Parts: sequence; C-alpha cells; structure tokens
Amino acid sequence: MTLVAMKVEEGCDGVRLTPASVRKVTELVDAKIEDGLTLNEMAESAGLSTGYFSQVFRKSMGETPHQFLLRPNVCGTDDTPTFATTEIAQWLNYSVS
Repeated sequence: MTLVAMKVEEGCDGVRLTPASVRKVTELVDAKIEDGLTLNEMAESAGLSTGYFSQVFRKSMGETPHQFLLRPNVCGTDDTPTFATTEIAQWLNYSVS
C-alpha cells in the first residue's frame, strides 16, 4: 500500500479523500480560515500534492476547495445577513422618503 492509498479511497464513482483526510482538512480550515489559508496548506494537511488534492477534493466534496471556503458556514456564520431595504438604499446613496 502506498502513502497516497492511505489518504484516498476508491469507490464506484472514482477516487475520493478518506474520512480521516476530510477531517484533517476541515479542522485546518476551521483553525486557519481567519488568518488566511492556501490551497497548498490544505493539500499538505491531506498528505497530497496540490493538483491531486484539488481533483480528489472536488470529487469528495462536490465543489472545489475555493468554493468550499466561500460557503457562509465555512466562514464562521450559518446565517445570511439580512438588511432592511432602507439600510441598503442609504448605503447606495438613494433617497429614502
């Protein structure tokens, strides 16, 4: 068994990250999302090269690493902010009468 074989598993729909690799990556994201995080750091936490990590991450998670990081619940909030129409109008310098 190779090192890469321990980091990914093969299913009926192709190669995916193992649950342990997904956990390591998501723990890293949780710990470093506020400080900035690179694709290389994510790949290293899974023990894979950047290019291969991107491929198997997308197959495993259904989205690219970048899309994953942009999700609101990854950035620390599960709630989409809501604003009154008057607040938005004021920010855009529209007259509110």
